[in-house]
Amino acid sequence: MNSLVSISSVMAWEMTRSEYNIYRGWKLPSNEVGKDAGYLVEQQDGGDSNVEGHSGHVTWLPKGVFLRTHRMHSTLGFAEALYMLELGHTVARSGWNGAGMWIMLVEPLESGQSGAVINDEVYEVSPWIGMKTADDKFVPWLASQTDMLAKDWQVVMDDTYA
Repeated sequence: MNSLVSISSVMAWEMTRSEYNIYRGWKLPSNEVGKDAGYLVEQQDGGDSNVEGHSGHVTWLPKGVFLRTHRMHSTLGFAEALYMLELGHTVARSGWNGAGMWIMLVEPLESGQSGAVINDEVYEVSPWIGMKTADDKFVPWLASQTDMLAKDWQVVMDDTYA
């Protein structure tokens, strides 16, 4: 057996174990406590739907487990922010001073297209992280130690660059 760390994007609704069983059309097993606080959790980044009306896989987690393993999109650490970049989201820090600043992953050009030209030689461009600045420019971005240790990263919900 392997020990893993899970990072995923989910939707969650507060729901007792009994409410979850009713929602699923199940009878609460006699050895379970229905008043347990918890969350209905719907996987957003993988897994086929197992409940009508949901697009992702649905399960239930006890409240303590859920709160230890999930964070709101507005309180992400740098690792989670990087993961969200890889999924195609834009992210930003709430602690940044400039309005409208965000970063995104810039993918390399398709094969056969031009890349960076230096001394008449064309170099393939690798993925990089770019920042939309407060003065509406788009520049390469490099994380500071403060950025990497911050817990105020958030997904920018209006991905206006798309």
